[in-house]
Amino acid sequence: MKRALISVFIVAFTMLFATGAYAGWVLYENFDSYANIDEMKASPKWNISEADEAIANFSIENGKLKIEHLAGYPNDSAWAQLIQNTGKIGGIRVTIEVQNWSGDARARIGADYGTLSDNPDLIWYSHELRHRWADWLGDYTEYVRGYLGVYDIPTFDWVFDLFYTELGHGKRPIVGVPYTLTAMFDWGIAHYQVDDPDDLGKARFKIIEEFDKIDEPFRGIGTRTGDDPGTCVVYFDDLYVYRTWQ
Repeated sequence: MKRALISVFIVAFTMLFATGAYAGWVLYENFDSYANIDEMKASPKWNISEADEAIANFSIENGKLKIEHLAGYPNDSAWAQLIQNTGKIGGIRVTIEVQNWSGDARARIGADYGTLSDNPDLIWYSHELRHRWADWLGDYTEYVRGYLGVYDIPTFDWVFDLFYTELGHGKRPIVGVPYTLTAMFDWGIAHYQVDDPDDLGKARFKIIEEFDKIDEPFRGIGTRTGDDPGTCVVYFDDLYVYRTWQ
């Protein structure tokens, strides 16, 4: 009996460390405990900068984080940045609901994936809901977008794309519908998944470029507008992170 128990322990130990020693999904934030945005900003989990607050109004409403991206900020982002042990966050899962949007607008998860080994250029990951003009349609369209690209540091100018995907384009409306997105950015894999609605699928990309990890990488949720600057009002809720042990 003792030998059997030892064997089970060895197998479990081997499986644990063979899979990268991950702790799995844990709740990071559900926003219920904050009476207002000042309480959230005082939390050790979050950073919302003055620059972010110039671009968007942040508030807590009905136990959710509300971000209202203001007009007149083309190609600008507003972030609620996760700051608690971000080097051990290998993924983010969050429910996003767009109340309204116009122009080129996005509600998204963003993360530093790493830097290229042969230069300091940044590999940037985003998983987002997007609204933009489509010439082929002659109208605005909305969809789930996954993106991975390389950007110059420190200018953050685009260098080249690594991967792009659209999930469930045209299958479902986005405004007024809660979307739960799973973003994974570890093991040399970029993973994009829609958990709800459950018929929009997932996509995965293997990075073949050599890259290095960042000790304190950026992890955040937020909004952005593009060259056709618009506005959006977005709610975020039930944010989980994929925690690593090492």
